[in-house]
Amino acid sequence: MSEIIIPRERNIETVRVYIPSEDGKLGLFLLRRDGAKKNGGLWEAAGGQREYDYVNGVYKESLEGCAIREAYEETGLIVRIGSLSVLASRKVNDADMLGDYRASGCEGYVVGGEFKLSDDGEHVDAAWFDPMNLPPLEFTTVTTILIGRHNTSTLGL
Repeated sequence: MSEIIIPRERNIETVRVYIPSEDGKLGLFLLRRDGAKKNGGLWEAAGGQREYDYVNGVYKESLEGCAIREAYEETGLIVRIGSLSVLASRKVNDADMLGDYRASGCEGYVVGGEFKLSDDGEHVDAAWFDPMNLPPLEFTTVTTILIGRHNTSTLGL
């Protein structure tokens, strides 16, 4: 099998899934990164990069599909995706990448599954947090924008 080389010139799309509490009160379910990993000890919502087929130059999934997959892979929870918003976008020109970076966020309402941290060791803890009293975050800007763009009725109050 030939090695796939990821080109420096490319676009990256990521999505974060903000899971509100089941009791209808505003709360965010966050995961804490392993202290030995990049951005270790910081908290984040489930999420990651939209999968891309570098051979054929197309995305393998929609942003909604990415959100559902990432939520399941990182939490074991099956979610129904609410409104999806582009929260941040920027041009990147560094040693690893030249292109556009776009971060999106959405609510993910739990419809099934059973909570379990992924086996890859990326996260070591999970907890519910009041959005007005958040722990140190990996994606502070994205989280702040999401909370600010949605009124309390959108997030389940």
